[in-house]
Amino acid sequence: MAIYRSHRDSEIIYFMKKISLIALVFIFCFQAQAQVNWTARTSAADSDWYNVAYGNGLFVAIAGSGAGNQVMTSPDGIAWTARTAPTGSDWYSITYGNGLFVAVAFSGTNQVMTSPDGITWTARTAAAYQWRSVTYGNGLFVAVASSGAGDRVMTSTDGITWTARASAVDNNWGSVTYGNGVFVAVSFDGTNRVMTSPDGITWTAQTASVNNAWYGITYGKGLFVATAIEVGPFTSGSGNRVMTSPDGITWTTRTSAEDNTWYSVTYGNGIFVALSYDGVNQVMTSTDGITWTAGPAVVTNAWNGVIYGNGLFVAVASTGTGNRVMTANAAVSRLTIDAIANQTYTGSALTPAIVVKDDATTLTLGTHYSVAYSNNTNPGTATVTITGMGNYTGTKTETFSIAVPPPTITSFTPTTAATGATVTLTGTNFTGATAVSFGGTAATSFNVVSATSITAVLAGGTSGNVSITTPGGTAVLAGFTFIPAPVITSFSPASGSVGTLVTITGTNLGTPTAFTIGGAAAIVISNTGTSLVGMVMPGAVTGTLSLTTAGGSATSAATFTLSATTAPNTQQGAKLVGTGISGSPTLGYSVSLSADGTTAIVGGYNDNSFQGAAWIFTRSGATWTQQGAKLVGTGNSGAARQGFSVSLSADGNTAIVGGYKDNLDRGAAWIYTRSGTTWTQQGNKLVGSGATGFSQQGYSVSISADGNTAIV
Repeated sequence: MAIYRSHRDSEIIYFMKKISLIALVFIFCFQAQAQVNWTARTSAADSDWYNVAYGNGLFVAIAGSGAGNQVMTSPDGIAWTARTAPTGSDWYSITYGNGLFVAVAFSGTNQVMTSPDGITWTARTAAAYQWRSVTYGNGLFVAVASSGAGDRVMTSTDGITWTARASAVDNNWGSVTYGNGVFVAVSFDGTNRVMTSPDGITWTAQTASVNNAWYGITYGKGLFVATAIEVGPFTSGSGNRVMTSPDGITWTTRTSAEDNTWYSVTYGNGIFVALSYDGVNQVMTSTDGITWTAGPAVVTNAWNGVIYGNGLFVAVASTGTGNRVMTANAAVSRLTIDAIANQTYTGSALTPAIVVKDDATTLTLGTHYSVAYSNNTNPGTATVTITGMGNYTGTKTETFSIAVPPPTITSFTPTTAATGATVTLTGTNFTGATAVSFGGTAATSFNVVSATSITAVLAGGTSGNVSITTPGGTAVLAGFTFIPAPVITSFSPASGSVGTLVTITGTNLGTPTAFTIGGAAAIVISNTGTSLVGMVMPGAVTGTLSLTTAGGSATSAATFTLSATTAPNTQQGAKLVGTGISGSPTLGYSVSLSADGTTAIVGGYNDNSFQGAAWIFTRSGATWTQQGAKLVGTGNSGAARQGFSVSLSADGNTAIVGGYKDNLDRGAAWIYTRSGTTWTQQGNKLVGSGATGFSQQGYSVSISADGNTAIV
């Protein structure tokens, strides 16, 4: 393009001066629309700066003119230092790749130069064509030209040795870029003004959306964006000087913000930026490559090249006095923040690590941005504020959630409890608990001792699950047994003397720890949980019945009336002589009577030649009758003398019979139980272990009131 710029520079400068006052008027109107704010910088020299690249932490610009200073470098885009090019060629385009800066020239000798650091340059040999653009991609440097016969492309793997490649058509190729695995070049004349190549070697002509003078091209956000110029015979349409393509093949015309000579376009910081050589608004920007907004440059120079690097847009111009560079900082608002994982509430401020990216580049905390957190302690939504540093300006916020983790119950003790008992629950994440229940019934009260421990006071309830509810959810653990309080609904008889058996009806009567009738501790004869038989004991007075279990206590509403005990003074019926006797049984040697006096057992140890036996008698009214056959235990050895001792349980349903002579004076005892009117031996004879010699077990026996414990 320099061939045309030389004819137009003076005309353009005059035109720019003419509109400078207009530009000053409009700059404030359009600044609000511009998406980048530019600052003028002092160039190292007033050379014709055509292009700029960024690599290895350095901005490097090249010029088509200058006395030994056709290169300038800057680490920050602000302070520039002149560098010497190896030849005075018309340096036109520069790129960076594979650790090397490579520039190509429109004219001159040795039209390629390379530098590993942007400072010291070496001339390289290339075909003497008008090389207008160079790029790097997929391990290859690719340059395109506006002159040559069928070979207006050259490639190099190292920037030093170049190979000519066949161009798709012999157009004036203005620019080339690489993206999405393909090289794409655009032309400012010809029929097919686009060509593409997957490898930089084999090229295919493509059709532009409109035959404008396409001169700038870049790739970003999955899109190729090309811009057009109008210089000399190379004209472009009105309002259509942008086109886009996702693949470099199929192109769509886009409305340009203004009909300027858009020489250069780049992508960075989430935005496309195009620069113009002329016009009032020499900058246009787009976040998507489709919709564009015009804005002024900081000075009305002939802006030729623009690049983005390290959070900074840098543009260079071929006109202006000492100000042929301008820069624009990246906006933090266009950075991306990786999704922040939801956090778990701990009670302390949470500061998860933040990953901030400028497109694919991960930025550095403390260098490019700072971070501030708010609302980051309690459950809910926390905010992270990113504030730009260095070349990044502005702020951006992101949020993350703080959630209370769900609770878990690992154990509780005791596992069996009654109303009023304190139960300790162990687990995790109990902080902030709002409810504790046992078998579906809320606890009377609870205390969160720590995140792993809760104590709760039991209310009424049922057996089943223990549950804890926190803001994080509800935890459940099975295995709790609720002990309900006993209830006495009635008892019978309502009166009686000491020794009377009283039947209590109610619920939850099982396993009493205390039981009184008339204020005196009573003996439990039998207990089904809903029916308890107890014996009135000496010391009782007229009063209520009271029962205590692990579940609580109950007192009868009615009063038991104690009557005086009448000593027996009259024989009841005839003497009792059992049937089935053998020999002289010595019947009556031992006897025992049930608590209610309706069942009697009589021992006769001499029966059947000292085998012995026992007889059961029951009373109905005043009449006594033998119940069943005499009781003779099985498994006896020798003359056991069963019946030498006997005992009955309080309800008369269990009997023990001793035979001290069994098995040569070792002795034994036999247990019998009654079902209805039938008596049956329960198990084998009882012979205690650990006996020494002739122990004569069974010489005396006794059985508890409830028939569950015996002593021999």
